[in-house]
Amino acid sequence: MQKQADTPQSNGSGSQPLITPSNNPASYVGEVSQTGGISSRVVNIHVVSKESYDMGGWLIPAKDFVWTRFNSPPQSYFEGQPKWMGSSVVMIVGCKDGYKVTDALSSTNNQIDTFLMGVPGSGVGMEIVDKSPNIIQITCEKQ
Repeated sequence: MQKQADTPQSNGSGSQPLITPSNNPASYVGEVSQTGGISSRVVNIHVVSKESYDMGGWLIPAKDFVWTRFNSPPQSYFEGQPKWMGSSVVMIVGCKDGYKVTDALSSTNNQIDTFLMGVPGSGVGMEIVDKSPNIIQITCEKQ
């Protein structure tokens, strides 16, 4: 019996397709972890949907499903500036176009601002504190 060759449409088993951005699940969960302390802008993103979980994989590339922004530059920018300018760093996390954030939580107990949760194109904010990692999980649902 001849082994089926791996193709761009297979995951190595020869029968299941890769999960790609062209797939549009009804919903998915994204987890963003910020590492390196309060002045760091290093983030890692993992995204999973029910379909990708059943297939044993993540949605890839994750950056196509979840975006991140920061409300300010790294803390080093604020050296010599008035104290209030560097008082709070917030990481804002949102879903790809066509989806909205419907739930958000932090397994590291960071404060989360859900004021704009559910508004298409908006994200939720999480205060970055001086610990590593700072983690937020969001649920994104198709609009």
